[in-house]
Amino acid sequence: MQTDARTLPAAAAAEQLAEPQGPVSRSQWSLAWRRFRRNRAALVSIAIILLYGLAGLFAPWLAPHNPVKDNSGRDYVPPFWRAHSPAGVAADLTFPLGTDSQGRDVLSRILYGTRSSMVAGLMPALIILVIGSTLGFLAGWAGGLTDQLVMRTTDIFYAFPDVLFLILIMVTLGSTPLGRLGNGLVLFLSALAVVSWTGLARLVRGSALSLKSLEFIDAARSSGASNARIIMRHLLPTA
Repeated sequence: MQTDARTLPAAAAAEQLAEPQGPVSRSQWSLAWRRFRRNRAALVSIAIILLYGLAGLFAPWLAPHNPVKDNSGRDYVPPFWRAHSPAGVAADLTFPLGTDSQGRDVLSRILYGTRSSMVAGLMPALIILVIGSTLGFLAGWAGGLTDQLVMRTTDIFYAFPDVLFLILIMVTLGSTPLGRLGNGLVLFLSALAVVSWTGLARLVRGSALSLKSLEFIDAARSSGASNARIIMRHLLPTA
């Protein structure tokens, strides 16, 4: 009995030592994901974006008609919830949302048009993110002459009139394969992104300047971490 009495407190102490003490540390990515999951508006928004993306991706299978085909004599067909249009045209369930002035199916045009809308929304944002973040981090992290060159280049782009720059790019590259891609949409969106990255670059540069002098960055340098590892593992998640 005495042995058991001495063993039980020792076992309890060992269990207490085995249990983690204090709050469990989380990475910046896990904290951001946790905040995102708790934000209902963000969840609803991403669900709507995914729905649009899937609709555009599967448009060839979801669209009941060719979106550019003219259906002779079927113009101004009303949507299914209206029996007749103001012109007296009867509704037709083969055109659920009706037709336009040239007899083209509205539902099919919406599904295929989602592709252009998604490209127009995502493509410039991704280009701006890549250019602005890269140049901003490069200027803020390197400092010195590199910072001066990047920031002066940023000032030149910022001072140049956006509309004039867009016209210049469209006229110069309009006849190239890039200009003909997507009937000029890809070139226009790329040009729009090229003149819109300056604000993000300045913001990221300021964030990099304020973060690179903090203690956890000095600790990472002391441990022998490379610049690429410090940027990817410490600066980017914190910025």
